[in-house]
Amino acid sequence: MALIVGVAAWLFVARDTSDEVDRQGVVTRVVDGDTLRARIEGSTERVRLIGIDAPERGECYYSRATELLRTLAQGTVVRILDDSTQGARDRFGRLLAYIVLPKGIDAGQALLMRGAAVVFETRPPFARHDAYAAAQDEATRAGVGLHGACR
Repeated sequence: MALIVGVAAWLFVARDTSDEVDRQGVVTRVVDGDTLRARIEGSTERVRLIGIDAPERGECYYSRATELLRTLAQGTVVRILDDSTQGARDRFGRLLAYIVLPKGIDAGQALLMRGAAVVFETRPPFARHDAYAAAQDEATRAGVGLHGACR
């Protein structure tokens, strides 16, 4: 099952992104499990990962989720993709984006697969919803991350 999810994720990330704004940035700081700061075209932006919700400070698995995103992204050059189904920014002014790590790994999906976040439902649904939901379902069934530690 994990192989199916992985192949689906690869196909999804590798699809034509001509309708997405595709930028590069360097992750300068991880704020928590779903928010980071990135240097993009000469300025620093707060970026909220589309489609996931990681535990907040004081909640079960907060430290582990934050550390996982830090390990995956801190100091790396990433692709920053918007999603035409979502607004450009959230109510806090953060840029809403998918973060694609080196080797084409989708950061949000990686966090879901490791049980460090859950799917954040939006209206309308974000473009990668089905792949993200499959990753969360697999993590839930396996009891990994917060699905096993936070019951």
